[in-house]
Amino acid sequence: NVLKEYYGVNATYRTPNGAEMMLFLSPVSDNSDSQVTRAASSEYFIGETEVRIYRDHYKFVPEDYEKTPEDIAAEAGGHYYISFGADQIEERDIVSADVVLNDVNYTFYFDNAAECTDEMLIQMASELLAAAK
Repeated sequence: NVLKEYYGVNATYRTPNGAEMMLFLSPVSDNSDSQVTRAASSEYFIGETEVRIYRDHYKFVPEDYEKTPEDIAAEAGGHYYISFGADQIEERDIVSADVVLNDVNYTFYFDNAAECTDEMLIQMASELLAAAK
């Protein structure tokens, strides 16, 4: 059964040191309220446009992994996610920023949060908004 179909665009940029920055574009829909209900790590406004930044910790684990009490407590605290299906345990801090413009959700995503400041994300969002005018 198909629950929903939509078109999206993904672009990836690799920095000289190997870190990746991705940009995802997807339509805003009535059912896409997960980002709204999910607490942002920080929020900014550029004019009247909101930029929501998320700094999250991801733990990629094998299918047979059993969550520890520490995992459960960290998940409850927010910004900590366990993703099943990896070959081995790997942990990463990831940062992303969401901007909605003309019914399109733009998500900037860095797989190495240590290399990306909020100021860098705000600058990217500012350039996107300036280009849209």
